[in-house]
Amino acid sequence: MGFFYAKKMSKDPAFLFYTSDFLTGTMTMTHDQVGKYIRLLCMQHQKGDLTEKDMLFICNTYDEDIYSKFDLIEGKFRNQRLFEEVEKRKNYSDSRRKNRQKKDNQEVNKIEEEKHMLNISKTYDEHMENENENEDENINKDDNLNKLILLGEKPKKDKTPKTLMISGKEYSKDDLFEFAWKSYLRKEGKADAKKAWDKLTIAEIHEIGNHLPKYIKAHKYDDPKYIPHFSTYLNKKRFKDEIQSRNPLIDDLNRAIEEETKRIDHLQRNTLQLPENQ
Repeated sequence: MGFFYAKKMSKDPAFLFYTSDFLTGTMTMTHDQVGKYIRLLCMQHQKGDLTEKDMLFICNTYDEDIYSKFDLIEGKFRNQRLFEEVEKRKNYSDSRRKNRQKKDNQEVNKIEEEKHMLNISKTYDEHMENENENEDENINKDDNLNKLILLGEKPKKDKTPKTLMISGKEYSKDDLFEFAWKSYLRKEGKADAKKAWDKLTIAEIHEIGNHLPKYIKAHKYDDPKYIPHFSTYLNKKRFKDEIQSRNPLIDDLNRAIEEETKRIDHLQRNTLQLPENQ
């Protein structure tokens, strides 16, 4: 019989009542039987399957027309149609609740993603500011290296350099020391390095101009702790040593790994976490 449809709430207070179906199903019942039948349906809706005592309490005695509307299951009376509609509504309500939870979770994830992207954007802006600063620093560093490269260019045949000329401009030893110091990979012991530098001849400084840029390129991605102090480089006259050739593919790989590691670490440290109550 299809004259009711359960409406699920925390505890169903009602079910939908379809008058046309109800009238068809109770056409041969008396008004008294119809009233008792409705009360039994309401009781089942609220407490579940009915006992014999429940049935007699409403009907006073056995009434075949009313009892025929209920199935006897494990000693209790059940209107199967009502039972199925209640279960159907319960499943429907559970499905709606899960969908709402899913939608809520999607909204939370969307908010989290938006906040995360805002944070990424902020991080990127900060990163670009740092990159610009680093780029300016690198430009200055490259400019120093370029001066050393020009200084180290091979002199005309059979001539020993007697001045520190770069592109037609003469520089002092102190100037060249600053170029070299700012370019060198390890910034420790500047005073000792300056003492060693002051002992160099002009010809040796030209040698350094030829050697140091190649040395820096070869050891750019080495751990600084394995790079000698600049004073050691000068005192030991490492600028006369042959530079060990390096595989450029390894350099590229090391650089890529280094940059990716920094990027991931930077993102992890700056990723915004949503509060738990959201």
